[in-house]
Amino acid sequence: MTRREHPLLRDDFDEDVDAGVALTFEIVQTIETEGDFPAPDHSVNQLRSDAKARAAARALVAAYQQGEANGGSIDWSDLDVAYELALASQG
Repeated sequence: MTRREHPLLRDDFDEDVDAGVALTFEIVQTIETEGDFPAPDHSVNQLRSDAKARAAARALVAAYQQGEANGGSIDWSDLDVAYELALASQG
């Protein structure tokens, strides 16, 4: 198998450093736009949903902390932000 025929993701390849030729790769395909990517699978969607849920939790905690700092009065607009983030996390 020549260097040009070697699969990119094969990790048991030992380069012959004494040969004086460095391992080279060539681009065989490029992705031009985001539209060329496949639809995300379930694990990606779950990670995104989890990130949104964590953002909602952080917003809720921040709203309560701000309310505490204001003498116990929570601003409804802060709760609205947390609520919208929570809704977004549900899909």
